Amino acid sequence: RFPTSTPLIVWPDYKDKWPAQTLASYRGDVVLYVGEGVGGCTGDMKFHEILTRDFDTELISIPQFWGLHDRLHISRRRRHKGDKPK
Repeated sequence: RFPTSTPLIVWPDYKDKWPAQTLASYRGDVVLYVGEGVGGCTGDMKFHEILTRDFDTELISIPQFWGLHDRLHISRRRRHKGDKPK
């Protein structure tokens, strides 16, 4: 519906399915995600699987509450041989 928009996903609950569904249906190039990595308390395994498989991610340190390990993830879609740039 919004092909020129960049999604910002912040602290998605690891029990929710919408973050993975969002990534699976998103066709754009950049996703911004604030949360923990694989095995953390944000985003389910499917979400992290798609993010790891389809995107190259740069991690940016942000202010954190004690005991939390969240970061800003700037993820750019990985291009495969034969893909046309958008």
